[in-house]
Amino acid sequence: MKARRINALISLLCAFLLLTGCEEKVSTPEQAAIDFFAAIYIRADVNEATKYCMPELAELLVHYRSAHSVKRHVVGLSMNDVELTLSDTDADFFRKVATQAQVTVHFKGKIDGGVREDERTVIVVKKGLEWYVESIKPDIFMTNG
Repeated sequence: MKARRINALISLLCAFLLLTGCEEKVSTPEQAAIDFFAAIYIRADVNEATKYCMPELAELLVHYRSAHSVKRHVVGLSMNDVELTLSDTDADFFRKVATQAQVTVHFKGKIDGGVREDERTVIVVKKGLEWYVESIKPDIFMTNG
């Protein structure tokens, strides 16, 4: 009888640990955007950045291979020693039912020996309980001339 109680207690404890250990973390649009840019600008890890974006964007990041190339060609903002802050989001009112949002991230970092501030807006989409960066909106002030 004592062995049955111990086995039951061990089974209950294992079930509790299994359930709490597998609990999914619900992300936010803002966290997905910040994690995406932090992987590129702070940790310089393109593979990590692909975890926070949709497959099409992940494929583009992998094509450029290095964080330096992604900064320059995909984001259009080559900076070092970057500080990231949220600037704006449109996901506040309908957050529980929204499946897409725009998040603007403010960058402050060093470029060409000086300090520069800039912003980038990303489109994030919800898949299941998680948010992923789908695309980076083009900088409206960037020119080709």
